[in-house]
Amino acid sequence: TSGNIQTFDLDLSSIPNNSTLQSAVVYFCSRKEPAQGVNLVPRICIDGSCTEGSAQAQSQAFADYSATIDFTDANKTTSTDFEVGVKPSASRAVRVSAIKIDLTFAPPGSNQPPLRRTITLN
Repeated sequence: TSGNIQTFDLDLSSIPNNSTLQSAVVYFCSRKEPAQGVNLVPRICIDGSCTEGSAQAQSQAFADYSATIDFTDANKTTSTDFEVGVKPSASRAVRVSAIKIDLTFAPPGSNQPPLRRTITLN
C-alpha cells in the first residue's frame, strides 16, 4: 500500500450470533520500502465504526508486529460487517505479507469466561 488504508472483511461464521465482541489483537508481518519513514497503524471496523491501535514503526526487513485494539463491545449478528486492516502514517510505500487477528468474545447467554478465535489472512 502507498498511503492508503487497506481493510479486509472477516468471516465471523465461527462465532455464534448474539455473542458480544470485546477486543482484538491484530498481528501483521510488514516492512517499509528503503528510505521511507513510516509507521503502520492497525485498525478494526465494525459496521463502519473504526478503532485504531498503536502505531508500529516499520523496518526495511519483514518483521512481525502486534497491537491490542479495545473497541466498544458489539453484538455479533448474521449481518455484522467486521473488517481488519492497516493504515500507513504517511503517504509512503509499505508491504504487508500477512494479517492475523485474535478476537475475544463472550458467547450468548453464558457465564463462562470470554473465548478467543484466531482468523488469519494471507
